[in-house]
Amino acid sequence: MLAYRTDQCCDCWSIYNRTTVDENRHLRLLDEPAGYKYAKWRCPQIPCPFVACAPCFNPPYGLVCDDLICRGAETWQEILHACQALPQDKQSYCYGNAAISAYQNEGEEQAARICTSLDGIETWGTPFSADCLLQVARLIMANDPQRSVLFCRAYMTTLQSNCLNETAYAIGSTDLDEGLIVCSEISVNGDSDLEQKDFCFYSLAMTAAKTDLARARQVCTWMSREVEKCQLEAEEVAK
Repeated sequence: MLAYRTDQCCDCWSIYNRTTVDENRHLRLLDEPAGYKYAKWRCPQIPCPFVACAPCFNPPYGLVCDDLICRGAETWQEILHACQALPQDKQSYCYGNAAISAYQNEGEEQAARICTSLDGIETWGTPFSADCLLQVARLIMANDPQRSVLFCRAYMTTLQSNCLNETAYAIGSTDLDEGLIVCSEISVNGDSDLEQKDFCFYSLAMTAAKTDLARARQVCTWMSREVEKCQLEAEEVAK
């Protein structure tokens, strides 16, 4: 069963067996039924339960602990300070929250500085800093895809092709030609980049197929492989 501690500010829920929960007065069930009676007296609920580990994963601010009480962070500096207390493998999303907050308050340069200060790599080899930058790019993308293109190019090396692929799709939903330009400008320095570029053309081919099958079939020909498969799938979309 899932339970959380009431003696540790902003602790995450964990899996416990029933006996442990019953015997530890500092544990409370996560989904606690109204009027539920424990086997022994419990510490009362405190403001920290039902959130993720501080700072929590909700942009733009997350949570910080202040005298054992959770509160929303007021600045990106507070978030960044809390991030630095986390184990390295748990810092990536936290730094992303700090960077997003910095972007919203001080702009993209400060956001990029926060991300690039993040050390370490994912188990599959992607730097944590690249994931952080992609989080910021996605926020920009949601409001101004053209600006996101500039951010991808200015600040990203690893995952730049991913960033441009996602941005091209966002642009192409309203301006197909502009989206295709972004796809065509994806630099290929390896198989991963080539896959991103091909998927970029594929996605926009499917978008075009909804209104113009001939154009969709043409876009498919710009892929490096699986052209016929793309064209067949475009025909299915057009039906």
